Amino acid sequence: MAEFINIDQLEEGMVLADSVVNSYGQTLIGAGLTLSQKHIFMLKTWNVLKVRVKSENEEENEEIISTDVKVRSEQWLKNRIKWKPDNKFEQDIYQMGILNRAKQMMKNGVNE
Repeated sequence: MAEFINIDQLEEGMVLADSVVNSYGQTLIGAGLTLSQKHIFMLKTWNVLKVRVKSENEEENEEIISTDVKVRSEQWLKNRIKWKPDNKFEQDIYQMGILNRAKQMMKNGVNE
């Protein structure tokens, strides 16, 4: 079971259970990210007080996504945006977009 953790109790290696969003609904850090010291510092800078992290004994129940679905998902994303990631954070966001679309495709029967 995921639990809320005070920002001062976060440790490197913890995994976010939910995305961290700002007051405008913009995702700052996506769910499933393994926190590094840099991420924790950024959260403190953004004045985030608590985040929900996965517990150590929580099992992953995510379905397996085939390479074919990931490739189709990436193509779908490329056809809709002209932006190219320039740094590690942007690459993470881009990969989250691909995985999110792939999960949607799997949920809807892949034939999209």
